[in-house]
Amino acid sequence: MSGIVRLVCSSRQGPHGFNTETLLGQSLVAMPAALRPECDLWLVNDGRLGLPEIYNTSIARSAPDDILLLVHDDVYLHDPFIVRRLTEALLFWDVVGLAGSRGNDLAQPSWGLAFDRELRPLGWQKHEGLVRSGYVSHLHGQESKHERPPRPIMSEYGPVPSACELLDGLFLAFRAGTAQKLGLSFDERFRFHLYDLDFCRSATKAGLSLG
Repeated sequence: MSGIVRLVCSSRQGPHGFNTETLLGQSLVAMPAALRPECDLWLVNDGRLGLPEIYNTSIARSAPDDILLLVHDDVYLHDPFIVRRLTEALLFWDVVGLAGSRGNDLAQPSWGLAFDRELRPLGWQKHEGLVRSGYVSHLHGQESKHERPPRPIMSEYGPVPSACELLDGLFLAFRAGTAQKLGLSFDERFRFHLYDLDFCRSATKAGLSLG
Protein backbone atom coordinates (compact mmCIF):
# COMPACT_ATOMS: atom_id res chain seq x y z
CA MET A 1 0.00 0.00 0.00
CA SER A 2 1.26 3.46 -0.84
CA GLY A 3 -1.09 6.35 -0.14
CA ILE A 4 -0.26 9.41 1.91
CA VAL A 5 -0.69 10.31 5.56
CA ARG A 6 -3.32 13.04 5.82
CA LEU A 7 -3.51 14.84 9.15
CA VAL A 8 -7.04 16.07 9.86
CA CYS A 9 -7.58 18.73 12.51
CA SER A 10 -10.22 21.29 13.50
CA SER A 11 -9.22 24.49 15.29
CA ARG A 12 -10.79 27.76 16.35
CA GLN A 13 -7.60 29.49 15.24
CA GLY A 14 -6.94 31.01 11.83
CA PRO A 15 -3.80 30.14 9.79
CA HIS A 16 -1.41 32.39 11.74
CA GLY A 17 -2.88 31.54 15.13
CA PHE A 18 -2.81 27.84 14.34
CA ASN A 19 0.93 27.95 13.64
CA THR A 20 1.81 30.10 16.67
CA GLU A 21 -0.85 29.45 19.33
CA THR A 22 -1.61 25.73 19.05
CA LEU A 23 0.74 22.95 20.07
CA LEU A 24 -0.05 20.97 16.93
CA GLY A 25 0.68 23.93 14.67
CA GLN A 26 3.98 24.62 16.44
CA SER A 27 5.06 21.01 16.07
CA LEU A 28 4.21 20.94 12.36
CA VAL A 29 6.14 24.17 11.72
CA ALA A 30 9.18 22.68 13.48
CA MET A 31 8.98 19.47 11.44
CA PRO A 32 11.04 19.23 8.23
CA ALA A 33 8.75 19.71 5.24
CA ALA A 34 9.86 16.41 3.71
CA LEU A 35 8.68 14.52 6.82
CA ARG A 36 5.49 16.46 7.44
CA PRO A 37 2.16 14.74 6.72
CA GLU A 38 -0.25 16.37 4.33
CA CYS A 39 -2.62 18.54 6.35
CA ASP A 40 -6.39 18.84 6.05
CA LEU A 41 -6.99 21.75 8.43
CA TRP A 42 -10.43 23.07 9.27
CA LEU A 43 -9.58 26.46 10.71
CA VAL A 44 -11.71 29.20 12.29
CA ASN A 45 -14.19 26.51 13.29
CA ASP A 46 -16.23 28.15 16.02
CA GLY A 47 -18.34 25.08 16.63
CA ARG A 48 -20.58 25.21 13.59
CA LEU A 49 -19.07 21.92 12.45
CA GLY A 50 -18.72 19.04 14.87
CA LEU A 51 -15.68 16.79 14.68
CA PRO A 52 -17.67 13.84 13.26
CA GLU A 53 -18.83 15.98 10.31
CA ILE A 54 -15.25 16.98 9.55
CA TYR A 55 -13.86 13.47 9.94
CA ASN A 56 -16.60 11.92 7.79
CA THR A 57 -15.88 14.43 5.03
CA SER A 58 -12.20 13.50 5.13
CA ILE A 59 -13.00 9.80 4.96
CA ALA A 60 -15.26 10.32 1.95
CA ARG A 61 -12.83 12.40 -0.08
CA SER A 62 -9.64 10.41 0.60
CA ALA A 63 -8.13 7.69 -1.54
CA PRO A 64 -8.54 4.19 -0.05
CA ASP A 65 -4.80 3.79 0.68
CA ASP A 66 -4.52 7.15 2.44
CA ILE A 67 -3.85 7.04 6.17
CA LEU A 68 -6.02 9.48 8.08
CA LEU A 69 -4.58 10.89 11.31
CA LEU A 70 -7.36 12.57 13.28
CA VAL A 71 -5.71 14.71 15.94
CA HIS A 72 -6.65 17.55 18.30
CA ASP A 73 -4.90 20.91 17.98
CA ASP A 74 -3.56 20.75 21.55
CA VAL A 75 -1.37 17.73 20.70
CA TYR A 76 2.34 18.32 20.08
CA LEU A 77 3.85 15.76 17.71
CA HIS A 78 7.34 15.20 19.13
CA ASP A 79 8.30 12.47 16.65
CA PRO A 80 9.34 13.86 13.23
CA PHE A 81 8.99 10.35 11.82
CA ILE A 82 5.25 10.22 12.55
CA VAL A 83 4.46 9.20 8.96
CA ARG A 84 6.73 6.16 9.23
CA ARG A 85 5.39 5.27 12.68
CA LEU A 86 1.79 5.25 11.48
CA THR A 87 2.62 3.20 8.39
CA GLU A 88 4.30 0.61 10.62
CA ALA A 89 1.52 0.60 13.23
CA LEU A 90 -1.18 -0.04 10.62
CA LEU A 91 0.60 -3.21 9.55
CA PHE A 92 -0.55 -4.67 12.88
CA TRP A 93 -3.81 -2.86 13.73
CA ASP A 94 -6.70 -1.45 11.71
CA VAL A 95 -7.13 1.56 14.01
CA VAL A 96 -4.34 2.95 16.21
CA GLY A 97 -4.16 5.55 18.97
CA LEU A 98 -2.00 6.86 21.79
CA ALA A 99 -4.16 5.79 24.72
CA GLY A 100 -6.95 3.30 25.22
CA SER A 101 -8.24 0.25 27.03
CA ARG A 102 -10.03 -3.05 26.84
CA GLY A 103 -12.36 -4.78 29.28
CA ASN A 104 -13.66 -1.42 30.49
CA ASP A 105 -17.03 -0.55 32.01
CA LEU A 106 -19.21 0.29 29.00
CA ALA A 107 -21.67 2.09 31.28
CA GLN A 108 -19.03 4.80 31.75
CA PRO A 109 -18.58 7.64 29.22
CA SER A 110 -14.82 7.14 29.08
CA TRP A 111 -12.22 4.61 28.01
CA GLY A 112 -10.73 4.63 31.49
CA LEU A 113 -12.12 7.23 33.89
CA ALA A 114 -15.15 6.71 36.13
CA PHE A 115 -17.89 9.30 36.78
CA ASP A 116 -20.85 9.57 39.14
CA ARG A 117 -24.42 10.28 38.04
CA GLU A 118 -23.69 14.02 37.90
CA LEU A 119 -20.65 13.29 35.69
CA ARG A 120 -18.18 14.25 38.40
CA PRO A 121 -14.87 12.38 37.94
CA LEU A 122 -14.09 9.61 40.41
CA GLY A 123 -10.65 8.60 39.17
CA TRP A 124 -9.83 5.48 37.17
CA GLN A 125 -12.44 2.79 36.71
CA LYS A 126 -12.15 -0.10 39.12
CA HIS A 127 -13.88 -2.43 36.69
CA GLU A 128 -12.47 -5.95 36.97
CA GLY A 129 -10.63 -6.87 33.80
CA LEU A 130 -9.86 -3.30 32.76
CA VAL A 131 -6.51 -3.13 30.93
CA ARG A 132 -5.26 0.35 30.06
CA SER A 133 -2.60 1.03 27.43
CA GLY A 134 -0.55 3.90 26.08
CA TYR A 135 1.57 6.94 26.83
CA VAL A 136 0.74 10.64 26.46
CA SER A 137 3.02 13.54 27.40
CA HIS A 138 1.58 16.61 29.12
CA LEU A 139 2.96 20.08 29.71
CA HIS A 140 5.24 20.42 32.72
CA GLY A 141 3.49 22.40 35.47
CA GLN A 142 3.18 26.09 34.58
CA GLU A 143 5.28 25.77 31.46
CA SER A 144 4.25 27.98 28.55
CA LYS A 145 2.98 26.21 25.47
CA HIS A 146 5.24 28.53 23.47
CA GLU A 147 8.41 26.77 24.61
CA ARG A 148 9.68 24.71 21.69
CA PRO A 149 9.51 21.85 22.01
CA PRO A 150 7.46 21.62 25.20
CA ARG A 151 9.09 19.62 27.98
CA PRO A 152 6.84 16.62 28.46
CA ILE A 153 5.82 14.76 31.57
CA MET A 154 4.99 11.28 30.34
CA SER A 155 1.74 9.78 31.61
CA GLU A 156 1.82 5.99 31.46
CA TYR A 157 -1.54 4.28 31.14
CA GLY A 158 -0.38 0.74 30.45
CA PRO A 159 1.83 -1.49 28.29
CA VAL A 160 2.25 -0.97 24.55
CA PRO A 161 1.68 -2.35 22.05
CA SER A 162 -1.61 -3.74 23.29
CA ALA A 163 -4.97 -4.66 21.82
CA CYS A 164 -7.72 -2.20 22.78
CA GLU A 165 -11.46 -1.91 22.47
CA LEU A 166 -11.64 1.85 23.05
CA LEU A 167 -9.17 4.58 22.06
CA ASP A 168 -8.98 8.23 23.08
CA GLY A 169 -10.01 10.62 20.31
CA LEU A 170 -7.06 12.98 20.78
CA PHE A 171 -5.18 10.82 18.23
CA LEU A 172 -6.78 8.21 15.96
CA ALA A 173 -5.38 6.80 12.73
CA PHE A 174 -6.64 4.33 10.12
CA ARG A 175 -6.67 3.85 6.37
CA ALA A 176 -9.54 5.63 4.65
CA GLY A 177 -10.33 2.52 2.64
CA THR A 178 -10.85 0.51 5.83
CA ALA A 179 -13.71 2.80 6.80
CA GLN A 180 -15.00 3.22 3.26
CA LYS A 181 -15.23 -0.52 2.61
CA LEU A 182 -17.27 -1.12 5.77
CA GLY A 183 -19.34 2.05 5.61
CA LEU A 184 -17.79 2.99 8.95
CA SER A 185 -18.30 6.62 9.98
CA PHE A 186 -18.55 8.92 12.97
CA ASP A 187 -22.01 9.49 14.44
CA GLU A 188 -22.70 13.18 13.88
CA ARG A 189 -24.99 13.38 16.90
CA PHE A 190 -21.82 13.39 19.04
CA ARG A 191 -20.33 16.74 18.06
CA PHE A 192 -17.31 17.04 20.36
CA HIS A 193 -17.63 14.32 23.01
CA LEU A 194 -18.17 10.54 22.91
CA TYR A 195 -17.65 10.40 19.15
CA ASP A 196 -14.42 8.46 19.69
CA LEU A 197 -15.98 5.84 21.97
CA ASP A 198 -18.89 5.36 19.57
CA PHE A 199 -16.54 5.02 16.59
CA CYS A 200 -14.38 2.47 18.38
CA ARG A 201 -17.37 0.37 19.38
CA SER A 202 -18.61 0.44 15.79
CA ALA A 203 -15.14 -0.51 14.53
CA THR A 204 -14.90 -3.40 17.00
CA LYS A 205 -18.37 -4.60 16.03
CA ALA A 206 -17.28 -4.56 12.38
CA GLY A 207 -14.39 -6.88 13.24
CA LEU A 208 -11.54 -4.35 13.10
CA SER A 209 -8.53 -4.56 15.36
CA LEU A 210 -7.67 -1.60 17.61
CA GLY A 211 -4.36 -1.00 19.34
